[in-house]
Amino acid sequence: MLKPWVLRPIVLFTAAYTIIGILHELAHALTAYALHVPSTLFHLYARLEPGAGDLNQRAIIRAAGPVFCLCLGLLSWFGYKKTKPSRAALPLLYLAWFGVVTFFGNLMGTPFVGL
Repeated sequence: MLKPWVLRPIVLFTAAYTIIGILHELAHALTAYALHVPSTLFHLYARLEPGAGDLNQRAIIRAAGPVFCLCLGLLSWFGYKKTKPSRAALPLLYLAWFGVVTFFGNLMGTPFVGL
């Protein structure tokens, strides 16, 4: 039988991935809303209406998700460094990892297929 401490990292890893994904898409949707560009927020996808907004607005909306994830990742990293010996350290480490990786993953994918 598995000990509870074995499942904790697995659950936290999955939760951090899901949280970052949802917040990433929420950042796209909220930015579109702030710019008055029609969009629809799904579970893990924000869809802009075809032809909505000009080129600059679409660029800002597309950049909002990765930039938000980078900021959240860096804040989580600083939180991790301050709370290292506590129980909050592992979730903060996972959030930091996924936040920064989401930013750089989108950054590397942009020249090839776009955001």
